[in-house]
Amino acid sequence: MIKDNKKIIIILAVIIIAAVTLVITFTRMGKTGNTHIQEITEKDVEYYVLRKEEQYGVIDKLGNVVIEPKYIQVQIPNPTTDLFLCTTDTDIENPKWTVFNKEKQEILTQYEDIQALPINQQTSYVPYEKNILIYKENGSYGIINLKGDKITDAIYEEISGIDYKEGYLKVKKQNSYGVIDTKGKTIIKNEYDNIMADGFFDKNTKYQKSGFITRIKTDDGYRFGYANEKGKKVLDTIYNELNRITEIENDKDVYLVISTNGKYGLTKKGKVILEPEFTEISFDKNSNLIIVTKGNATGIVDLKGKSILPIDYDFVTIGGDYIIANKGETKLVFNTLGEQIDTDVSNHTTVSKEYSIIIDNDNYYNIVDNSNNKLLKDKYIYIDYFKDDMFIATKDAKTGIIKADESIVVPIKYGTIQKIEDTKLLQAIDTQNGKIDLIDEKGKIIEGIEQAKIIKTDNYIKIYSNTDMKYFNLDGKVIYNRDLFKGNSIFADCKNGKWGFLNGKGTNITSYDYDYVTEQNGNVAGFKVGDLWGIMDKDGNVVLEPTYKISTDSTPKFLGRYYESPRGLNVPIYVGE
Repeated sequence: MIKDNKKIIIILAVIIIAAVTLVITFTRMGKTGNTHIQEITEKDVEYYVLRKEEQYGVIDKLGNVVIEPKYIQVQIPNPTTDLFLCTTDTDIENPKWTVFNKEKQEILTQYEDIQALPINQQTSYVPYEKNILIYKENGSYGIINLKGDKITDAIYEEISGIDYKEGYLKVKKQNSYGVIDTKGKTIIKNEYDNIMADGFFDKNTKYQKSGFITRIKTDDGYRFGYANEKGKKVLDTIYNELNRITEIENDKDVYLVISTNGKYGLTKKGKVILEPEFTEISFDKNSNLIIVTKGNATGIVDLKGKSILPIDYDFVTIGGDYIIANKGETKLVFNTLGEQIDTDVSNHTTVSKEYSIIIDNDNYYNIVDNSNNKLLKDKYIYIDYFKDDMFIATKDAKTGIIKADESIVVPIKYGTIQKIEDTKLLQAIDTQNGKIDLIDEKGKIIEGIEQAKIIKTDNYIKIYSNTDMKYFNLDGKVIYNRDLFKGNSIFADCKNGKWGFLNGKGTNITSYDYDYVTEQNGNVAGFKVGDLWGIMDKDGNVVLEPTYKISTDSTPKFLGRYYESPRGLNVPIYVGE
């Protein structure tokens, strides 16, 4: 009996080990099958490229020199990691790179040739694939991770990025292109002449849900097909043209405009909705309708292919909820169901449950209720919905905020009023004195600054001029820089048009002798005297006397003895002579 119990225990142990092994295996398989896109923002950056006297090195986020600026080129594929590709090779197109860590030690020496992989600079703050490098072996290419571990063997003739598709690589093998992810998994087999992303963008997932447009070359020219974001083939490569309707924001409804022999059609998830028999197809985002043309005649269909307006008109436009169709001298107006309407309105856009904005035939705007009663007496040249019963309204070249009953909420005195993205606030600019005010969600004016500029970050709004500055949270409440930048030791302050610095207790640590100053970045801040900028440390000691003449419309940043070079969308380069 005891022996039998031991056997049972052993068998159970084996089963448990096997089960655990299976779980681990499937977990690893799951991780392998998903491409993780590392999000890096400005606050995450640990290392920057340094340019000094036209040579390049690396500094850290405190401005300390990590790699001396003595190289012709430097690449930092992942600025949160101490891996730096440096070259003194004058062959700019095909340089020989050496890889260093922050200890200035040469690493990854087991590979004969290594390079970072550039990606589209509009889609990523870091302009490289952040977690892989390309290596070369015996004339072919493969990929490794940043630790030097091989992800793929060197089996490809070429490896390149795909615009708008970070985390995926276009690879060439046997003279044909395919796609792998940065874990080395094959997404699309090597069967094509070219592969590109379809350009679909979503605010939450960015470009991750974009699919792939595939291409082959035939005796009759190029032919195009389509694969979804996971690489699954949806359409064979048989079309003369193929484009996704990227304005449709639902990533699951992939509508593709296809073309055969110069005629256009529409598919959804590989199913043909409109046969390719149209001269032209165009999508209207506001109404989710499609304008179709055959020869010289135009009509409207919906996304299911159902006719809304017969293809019988000379010219058709969509104005919000209305369709305007012209045939000869006759102009007709329909709703989006195709029902004719007797109206003098050329554009009708529903903006809430209670209100719509209309444009009449003389291009004046008005607000109407659900019974299409016009609510405004004055003539407005522009109206935009704000919230509840409030509208941004422009007349006589001035803008303010009115209610639907035409009562004034914000005086019609500003040059422009516009929404601040990802907030409930508006910014209002008085063009006469350059004053920028904020307007909160109740329509209350929050006083700003004259001759000002405005910047918005993830957690605050700054309005500033040469002689003043104000910080606000994203609800429009005034907030002080000492509360906002809690890791800093010194804080910019202005008094009587001159600038100086305070400590965290609000006590002056410098006199107000400067024409402008910056907030602390790293361990330093900048100060301006005349046209020249100098640098001060976090204790208020001058690190560099006024030296740099910096041409930029924005406030410069400083690290160590260097300043941020004017840049585009990507990780900045710091410079200093």
